[in-house]
Amino acid sequence: MFERIPPEKRVAAMIGLALLVSFLCLLVGLYAVYRAAEDRRQVSLLTDANRNQQEKIDRQSGQLLRLQQNFDDTLSQLKSRDELLARAGELQQQISRQQAQQLQDQKNKQELLQGVKDKIDGQLGAGNGTVFLSGSALTIRLSDKLLYGSGKSDLSDDGQAVLKKIADLLNGTLKDFDVIVEGHTDNLPIAKTLQNKYPTNWELSATRASGAVVFLIAQGKVDPNRLAAVGRGETGAVADNDSEQGRAANRRIDIIVRLSKEQATSPLAEEKKQ
Repeated sequence: MFERIPPEKRVAAMIGLALLVSFLCLLVGLYAVYRAAEDRRQVSLLTDANRNQQEKIDRQSGQLLRLQQNFDDTLSQLKSRDELLARAGELQQQISRQQAQQLQDQKNKQELLQGVKDKIDGQLGAGNGTVFLSGSALTIRLSDKLLYGSGKSDLSDDGQAVLKKIADLLNGTLKDFDVIVEGHTDNLPIAKTLQNKYPTNWELSATRASGAVVFLIAQGKVDPNRLAAVGRGETGAVADNDSEQGRAANRRIDIIVRLSKEQATSPLAEEKKQ
């Protein structure tokens, strides 16, 4: 029934079978190597993708942190700005209140000076002097015939009485005011008999102003820190020196009352403007 296979054919068949098995094993091994390489490649791709994704997440996290920091800084600045604005508003309100108070104080002082003016007006006799408000200053203008003898700097009895009343006002109603006393003359030269004592009208006007101040301090008990004496000679004329009436008006003492620590200047400039 069966032919007997020669030994050489059996050997060849076995060798062929072995070769086939070896080839199959080689194919299986190569496939396994391929799969392993492919798996490693996929793992590498996934690892790179995960790394990139993580880096992206880290960058986004950093951006979020910076945005949060910027937001916090901006919020802090806004709070600081609001606080500064609130503080500035409070300061502005304080300044406004102080300005309003200063204006009210100034008004009160003006009213007080007006009241003093009216009071002194009633005490001065006709032709002895005048009292007027000029700006923020009250000026008590006294004629030389009330205060001194002709060419003299010694106060008369009537002059001392008037200055004593003024000292009482300076120590009472006008205690918060400073005073500057100005001496004025006409433009006539000093008489030769008096030139050894008063070479010019400057010396005479300064001596008269100083004498009034000394009286206010010594007899009137006025604080000397509030007083100043100025001799203006014939430079502060308020009338024409061509007539006796004008010269008489120029021979005078001006007692200028101003708020303490204000620049005490003569109201003559304001009078001339008017």
